[in-house]
Amino acid sequence: MVLLSQSSNITMFFITAFIYRIGFGAAQSSLQTMAVTGVSSSRLGAANATFFTAFDCGVGLGAVILGIVSSNIGYGPMYLLASCFAIIAFILYLIIGRKKLKF
Repeated sequence: MVLLSQSSNITMFFITAFIYRIGFGAAQSSLQTMAVTGVSSSRLGAANATFFTAFDCGVGLGAVILGIVSSNIGYGPMYLLASCFAIIAFILYLIIGRKKLKF
């Protein structure tokens, strides 16, 4: 997201898109694994459904909210702001999430 906020030409945009897609794909499967790791086999469907509901709501609401933000401050600063949320989530995972998950 930080790289995307600084993209100034189409080549940089495509490089950023490639990196973003790899990260998104890795994150989604990792987060889904974490969502179903701590539940019994009878609750796997509920855990999976809860994960995808929350994930889709986050993507949908994030698009609407960041669309409003981008109309006020522009796309570059909006992507920079969005990267802050990812950094905060990563820090919270390091503080809270790793203690609860034992792979």
